[in-house]
Amino acid sequence: MFRFFAVTYFVKIALFASYACASTIQDGDSAGCIIRTHDAVILVRDVWTNKLSVPGGHRHKSESPQKAAERETLEETGIIATATRQVGTFRGFRLYSCTPTNSISFVGRNARVPSTASVETKEIILLPLSELSPETVRYSKQISLISEGFIRSEVASPFLIEEKETGLRLATPWQLASIHFSKSLQAAVPPVLAFF
Repeated sequence: MFRFFAVTYFVKIALFASYACASTIQDGDSAGCIIRTHDAVILVRDVWTNKLSVPGGHRHKSESPQKAAERETLEETGIIATATRQVGTFRGFRLYSCTPTNSISFVGRNARVPSTASVETKEIILLPLSELSPETVRYSKQISLISEGFIRSEVASPFLIEEKETGLRLATPWQLASIHFSKSLQAAVPPVLAFF
């Protein structure tokens, strides 16, 4: 039991040291994804700082900034995303408009953090852009980058749709078409026939 806690402790120290080195990044050494809905953006709450940021991080030597943004988003949120175009840059951090290719469920504003992301990510949150503040964001000077990226990026397709008891869910275009078709059928059936 002691070994487990000791190893966990040293892993956390190593991760914290890598965060401490983040202030020495060079241009293009880190990248992230902005995944947006009509009025909100997906952010992650960092384990170490308890602050919010877009999913992202350092790139490996052999990978492009787009691939780094995609990999970091997968690692921190479990979302498989495709970085479509760069929408902003700030002190070596490149922000890409990203389109998710898998589903993620939200209950209220929060999504379940995958076990693979729990070392870095405390919470995945769907936050309206109007609620971003310097007190809650990890890099407060990136608020303008996130706002600019939000404006310049496309609304994520798959879209966020509302479900009855489970909150919100990112659905694929096929799932959306099926839901819209079902709703149109339900609307076309008179209420009297709905009981049969």
